[in-house]
Amino acid sequence: MDLSDLYTPQELAEKRISFLERVLAFYNEIPETADRARTVGHKLRGTGGNLGLADLAERGTALQWQAQEGASSDVLKGELARIRPQIEAAIARERAILSERGA
Repeated sequence: MDLSDLYTPQELAEKRISFLERVLAFYNEIPETADRARTVGHKLRGTGGNLGLADLAERGTALQWQAQEGASSDVLKGELARIRPQIEAAIARERAILSERGA
């Protein structure tokens, strides 16, 4: 079953935006780098994958693994910094979908 069987494109875009905005909130809410990386990675891997955000799900899997394997704070900060613009770009794409459809 595809998500298009359950949601209209507008509903799916709204769900993706809501999810991605919550993930961005973790950047500010979780102060410790390893915990932030694990949380962001886990959310992107699981929910991101379920919402069809395959590229972010893949990045999330790698980030979560790095955090669990004890990567240095500098490595994790770098990965988090690289993923954030991708999340922001995904939000912009989803908002464009909504505006094209007049939502």
